[in-house]
Amino acid sequence: MLILLAVTFLILIVVGSPIAFSMGIASVVALAYDGNVPLIIVAHRIATGSQNFAWLAIPLFLLAGSLMD
Repeated sequence: MLILLAVTFLILIVVGSPIAFSMGIASVVALAYDGNVPLIIVAHRIATGSQNFAWLAIPLFLLAGSLMD
């Protein structure tokens, strides 16, 4: 599974995909190939992880920086 993860990640990087999307897609491909984790749980973890209030500080900090610029 680790080899599949690395190969998928490298292929996506060579194609020109952004690193964040390459990491996410390679992880989902590796988890789908393994079959031990249902993909609905992966989607649920991504959705709940993105709703963390502390993570909101990053885009707002960037927005404030560009407004001050």
